[in-house]
Amino acid sequence: MLDPRALSTNEVLPDDDRNQLVKQRAAARSELALLDAQIALTELELVDNDDSQTPPSSPFASQQIHDISNRRRRRKTLTSLISAYDTALAPHKYLPAELLAYIFTLAFNGAHFPTHLPPPPTPRGRNGGSTAAGTPLALCHTCSRWRIVALNTPELWTDVVLLYTKATDPYRTMSVVEEWFARAGSTKPLSLTISRWSGPRTCGGMRKDHADVLGAFFERLVLPNTRRFRQLSLCLAKRELVALLNMPALSFTLLESISLAMDRDNRSTPNPTKNAKSPFLTNAPRLTDFELNNFGRRIGLWTRNLCPYEKLTRFRCTKTPLLISECHSILKRCRRLVDCHLDICGLSRTNSLESPSKRIELPLLSTLHIEFDYESQPSAIQTNLQRDVEAFFEPLYLPNLKELSISFAQWRLRTFPHQALVTFLTRSCCELEGLKIADADLEAAAVSDLINALPSLKALHIGVDNLLPRTALPQMAAGELLPKLEFLVCRIDDLESMIKMLELRWKEADSTECDSDGWESPSTIRPSCLKFVMVEYVGARIARDQAVRVDRLRDNGVRIEMIRASVERASD
Repeated sequence: MLDPRALSTNEVLPDDDRNQLVKQRAAARSELALLDAQIALTELELVDNDDSQTPPSSPFASQQIHDISNRRRRRKTLTSLISAYDTALAPHKYLPAELLAYIFTLAFNGAHFPTHLPPPPTPRGRNGGSTAAGTPLALCHTCSRWRIVALNTPELWTDVVLLYTKATDPYRTMSVVEEWFARAGSTKPLSLTISRWSGPRTCGGMRKDHADVLGAFFERLVLPNTRRFRQLSLCLAKRELVALLNMPALSFTLLESISLAMDRDNRSTPNPTKNAKSPFLTNAPRLTDFELNNFGRRIGLWTRNLCPYEKLTRFRCTKTPLLISECHSILKRCRRLVDCHLDICGLSRTNSLESPSKRIELPLLSTLHIEFDYESQPSAIQTNLQRDVEAFFEPLYLPNLKELSISFAQWRLRTFPHQALVTFLTRSCCELEGLKIADADLEAAAVSDLINALPSLKALHIGVDNLLPRTALPQMAAGELLPKLEFLVCRIDDLESMIKMLELRWKEADSTECDSDGWESPSTIRPSCLKFVMVEYVGARIARDQAVRVDRLRDNGVRIEMIRASVERASD
């Protein structure tokens, strides 16, 4: 006999019970349909009695009203029963465990939505506490079947972001991560990200055992699983990083991506050794993505043989300045690079001006970000900058470069030596689509040379401190200059010409889209409509009619951000 309570649960019923419920639901639906017909017929009879002026207090009318009341009560009971049958017979409850596990894996795809441990607070959490809504634990809290399937799906427990904050207990979190990885089984690839300390960095705000916590992260979570990691992002103290770089016979069989950041809040750790005993990650045959962060200026002492650069497709060095010669040495071996970010030290006695004897060709590189980092005063920087830029770009040949970003740390440069950049881009014959130059002043002639040399640009970001030549705006409006441009950040001194240019580009692009025959000659190059514009304009305030035209462009999908330069900035 079927337990009626089973109708209100999410349990999976045996086949015999399911067949019985299907028959009972069919009978209940038939009875419900009959009741609906009887209720409708009785209501019609009551209406006919009203038309024939039959007294409502007659025994016949009273009996009809009583019958309708009973049938409606029965109808309510049948509706609830059918709803319970539908719950018990819901198709999703009878999905095969393998298919249910696949759905869970798609819903909690760790590669795109890794689990944060402990879960961050959400508005639904009691008293601002953590909730499990964003973790696979939500599946375990739904019903017993889902819990069993979730716990037996290793893919749900492989990707973790460990949050190291003042409000959490790191040792308890480490235990949770260990349990998480245990549920992932012994063969599935793992992914681990250890966040930087997000609490106060003052002496009173840091944990007293901060160094011990970082050591425990390394010993408990990293070392036992080196052969299983697919992705690693670590922020560790210098001591642990030195151990990692110098540890012999360290194998990362499945590792594809690694990011190493040095925690500089720990002052008591020893200095790194000058040379690693063996090349780091030599036994990482799948490594293609490598990132260094916050290592400071002495990274070259212990990264000359850091890893097998030959297989990398992405290499990033942030807050880790390298000598130009070291950059060239790395790039020589990175023939497969697609994305590269380099921090470059200014020239010094140890930074040779001699260019490599051979051309450095990177046929696949499409994104390059360079940041020049100087410790000198601005006057010394300006003296060395010309030869720095020339020395870095002179041997490079990047035929497929699409995005180039150049910035300068510490100091803003008064004059950017653009000629070396133009020479490099011309030599590479690349169709550059995005150019960004930050923290440097560009003369009008330099901007003009750049935009004339790069007709393929889709994004130009020279900052709101650098003026776009007034003569360029009419040419841009006609499509003679930068016909593919869609993104622009600059300063202007002719607001009316800028608005006209945007209007003409939008009208031209709109007429192309609305072309009746839908065909355009290959020889005809139509200028594209700008999608985003951020400008600082010099001169009089924007007029009312100009503001109306700008709003009309915004309504048509052009995102525009404009601000008038202050008197002090306009005079610069």
